[in-house]
Amino acid sequence: MADQLTLSFEPVGHEQWGNVREYLDDHAIPEYCRRNDVQKKHLAADLELSPSDLRRKLVPSAGDQRNFSTDDLERWLAFTRDLGPLYYLFEKYGGSADERVAQLQAEIDRIRGAHEVHA
Repeated sequence: MADQLTLSFEPVGHEQWGNVREYLDDHAIPEYCRRNDVQKKHLAADLELSPSDLRRKLVPSAGDQRNFSTDDLERWLAFTRDLGPLYYLFEKYGGSADERVAQLQAEIDRIRGAHEVHA
């Protein structure tokens, strides 16, 4: 049986952070380290980064070419199983909860309609 994807419509509070890097640095990483009783340097190693590289990617200085990439985000998701950064992005760019529910309902209706045509 395939795993089921569950979406939470509880607000992340994305307004507190300017971007997903800030969310990771200020909230997700400290929370993950606290919950799992690990030091940030060990988490960085698990993400295949040095602690200084992780910091520079999350809080780049002017002219620094290191950026937190989609590959870095995928490593975060694969290792931590924490979907918080995705929820952050979904909340920031996905519209209000009512709009998301309406979009999901429209997609369900579309799928049901296509299924009924073929039945």
